[in-house]
Amino acid sequence: MIDGLNTRLRNARKDKHLSQQYVADYLGTNRETISSYETKDITPIPEALMKLAVLYDVSVDYLMGIERTRALFIDGLKESQILALQTVANEFKEYNGQN
Repeated sequence: MIDGLNTRLRNARKDKHLSQQYVADYLGTNRETISSYETKDITPIPEALMKLAVLYDVSVDYLMGIERTRALFIDGLKESQILALQTVANEFKEYNGQN
C-alpha cells in the first residue's frame, strides 16, 4: 500500500460526505472493497484510483501522496467566479502568513 493512501482516500470520501456504499456503487464494486482501500488491506487498481480522484475532485498525485496539497477544480465556473475564488484564497493565505 502506498504510504498514507488509505487515509487520503478515507478523508477525501468523508469530505464529500459520501458513504462507502455510494463509492462502491460508483466503482461497480462492493462496500467491503472500499473499506479495504481505506484500511490498507488492498491498493486500488489504477483505473479505480483515477475514478476515485474524479469522484473526490482531487488529483491522483494527491491521493498517492506525490502532491501534498489539494487542487481546486474550477471547470464550469464563470470568469467572475474564478476571480472571486482567487481573491478569497489570497486573503486566506495572507491571514495565515503565507504571502
